[in-house]
Formats: sequence, structure tokens, C-alpha cells
Amino acid sequence: MWVFNVIRIVAILAVGKFFGETASIEILHPVAGLFTFNIAVLIMVLQAHRFGLTLPVFSGPSRTRAVLAAVPGAGRAMLGIVVLALLGSVFNHNLTAYDPISSSVGNPRVGKFSQVSLRPDGFRGERVGTFENGKRFFGEDSSWVRYQYAALGTSQLGSEVPVLADVINTGKLQAFSDFGIEACYRFHGYSTEGVKRVDLGNGVVGTVLNWADPDGLAWTTVYWLWAVREGSSLRYERVVLLLNDSNAARVASPPLEDSIARQVGIRADEAVRGAESGDVTARQDELRTFLVQFARTVIQSSADRSAQMPEPVEFGG
Repeated sequence: MWVFNVIRIVAILAVGKFFGETASIEILHPVAGLFTFNIAVLIMVLQAHRFGLTLPVFSGPSRTRAVLAAVPGAGRAMLGIVVLALLGSVFNHNLTAYDPISSSVGNPRVGKFSQVSLRPDGFRGERVGTFENGKRFFGEDSSWVRYQYAALGTSQLGSEVPVLADVINTGKLQAFSDFGIEACYRFHGYSTEGVKRVDLGNGVVGTVLNWADPDGLAWTTVYWLWAVREGSSLRYERVVLLLNDSNAARVASPPLEDSIARQVGIRADEAVRGAESGDVTARQDELRTFLVQFARTVIQSSADRSAQMPEPVEFGG
């Protein structure tokens, strides 16, 4: 058995040298052990007679009756196993959605927002401001930068109102839980409604909501958290997209389409979190649809640009 283990290790190293880390660690490594182990066991079984060993042979109706008596509903049990296996394969396949933003061991593949997220198709983002008062909440090494996306977009996705993006970058992930968006809005006296978790593509799940300040100025927000790589450092970002609900502004976007498996996962997550929701107006729904589609465009563009960067450092080993 140890011979096959050595062969497995040598094969992984060889593939890494000639074809790169991705082929070695993420393609070969997960299956190499299973494959070599099964080959080794098969050879051992075939050579058992050389050592005077034989495999037990079970036959006869008595044993069959005993097995059926022990499991009288074997057919139903097998059907249940098949159904669960099929459902499991569907959800397992959905894990590939995370590939553009995260490696198989959970390390980030996305560059920081300012590097990869300012050029989605049809839009251009530019830095318009910074906020220093966030350091007491998110750490002295944190940054809070506001960007503005301008342009009319594409033939299918566009807005006459600029989209703002507030991006907080920090090394303290817990800070985003301590100072959450909804809690911040409530603290400042803003009213919120329609809080809902949404699939933003590439394995990213965000939150969409509508809110208004005490003066009645209304906004639509979509935000998400993700881990990013900044050189050899692991950082975390909260991206908050903001769209002002101006009655004169027109937006255009295709309808939202989500997979059933992703929606089941998100609804289960909402049930556990006890997330609030509520009805929204037709105008709010129009703005929410646009902003979710815009967020998906930004994330897809970020993943595409990050894929062109050098191979990421595998943190923690």
C-alpha cells in the first residue's frame, strides 16, 4: 500500500511541476488518493490466493431470506438513497460556482475592489471620496472608499442615475458582524424594508433592501462580503452599492433568473437567520432588479479580471 502512496505523491508533484498548481492540487489531488487506494485493494484481492487466503462466498436461499427479513423495505430504502444521492449531486455540483472567487481549500482568488471591480461591461468606476471615521470601527489598517459608476451601461443594463459603491477593506472579518448594515441604518434612524438575501453569482450571496432617511430621501442598497487577496495578505471587503430612488431616473435590466438549488439554499439561510422581508412597490422592485443585476455584472467582471492575475498565494499552507 505504501508503494502506491509514494506513486500518488510523486504524481502530484510531477503534475504540479509541468502543469501548474491548479492542475496538481485542485484536479489531481482530490481523486488521486481514492484511485490509488482502490487499485491497491484490487491487486491485493487478486493476489490473496498466493498467501493461502480465500474470499468467503455466501449463497443459498437461507441467507437471502435472512437479509430480506432484516430489511423488509429494501426497495424503498434503496429508492430513498438514490433520491438523496441525486439531490446531493445537484447541490455538490453547485459548489463549482465558487471556483472563480475561491480555491478548493477556501483561499480567495479575487483581487481587491480597486484593482478588479471598476470596469464592468458598459460602466466605469472612479474614486470620489474616502471616510476616515470608520477606522475606530473596522481597525486602524482599514480603509473606506466611495466609488461612483457612470455611463449609460449596455443595451440590456443601464441607469440614468450613477451607482455609488462604498467599499470597506479590513483584516478584521468580525467587524462586519459587529457593525452590520441594517444595524447602522437603524442606529441613524433610517427606515428599512424588503430586506432579502439574493444570489449574486460566482458563489456570492448578498442582501438587497430599500431604506429612507428621516427627510424621506429613498435609496436601494445591495451589499455583500468577500475575502480578497492583497499581495500576500488575506483581507476582507464589504461592498455596498447604492442607487438613489429618483422618480425621474430610468433604469433598464433583464429579469432575474435564479437556479432552484441556489434559491432553496438562500431561503433556508433566511429561515435560520430570521431575516425580515416584506412587500415592495413596483418601482422599488424595478430598482432592486437593476441593482442586483449590476452587482452580478461587477462580480463577474471582478472574477474575470482576477483570473488574469498571477496565481494566488495559498494562505495557511
